[in-house]
Amino acid sequence: MARLKEIIAKIEPHFRAQAERDVESVLRTGARSQGDLRSVLRRKKVPTPILIKVCWVLGRLGDKRSEFPLLGALKHSDPQLRHAAAQSLGEVGRRRAVGLLVAALLLDQHVDVRMAAAHALGSLRDRRALQPLVGKLGDPNEDPRVRGMAAEALASLRDRRAVVPLITALRDASVEVRFWSAFTLGQLGSECALPELERLASEDEAVLLGWRSIKEEAAEAIDAIRGRESSTPKPQD
Repeated sequence: MARLKEIIAKIEPHFRAQAERDVESVLRTGARSQGDLRSVLRRKKVPTPILIKVCWVLGRLGDKRSEFPLLGALKHSDPQLRHAAAQSLGEVGRRRAVGLLVAALLLDQHVDVRMAAAHALGSLRDRRALQPLVGKLGDPNEDPRVRGMAAEALASLRDRRAVVPLITALRDASVEVRFWSAFTLGQLGSECALPELERLASEDEAVLLGWRSIKEEAAEAIDAIRGRESSTPKPQD
């Protein structure tokens, strides 16, 4: 498929060789079209590592017709396959994907699957995900990585009902939760969050690994709320 070459060409050079190997292993199943790939995902005897790669390819291809077989993969017993399916549903899912992604967010036993479900729900921008994401954000028994992802996903929903829970989360013990709550409040333009963001910008020295300090993120959010130039968080060099 010509589209696969285009997809591989857009991948960062460091990861391109692995992507080429993954695509080659998918093509060895005999798939020569997107319809073939969807059929592969429905086969019961295909090894799970291949199914994971098929999920990745279908997500990158972006065809909405892939939603149904990906929803089937989201129910698989293997958590790595459920994780891959959730990620790709964030690219190709429609309204019917929301319910199963919410179920994965709330009920799946594996952290990576719950994280992928939260991210996908943000990508789909369906407001039915608001309360589940807010609930995860405020759940002290949830893994901080899932709670941070829920905070980030709320930025995409653009729903002001998330503002108060996000402000509360600025005092959370988790670095991930504080960081992504500050980011999302900046994206939402929430002026009522300014006092708490100013507090973080003056005193929170914690750094989110791979990103930057909460002080810096809070300052960026303040600038965004006050109408200055805003941008998404930048990874550290």
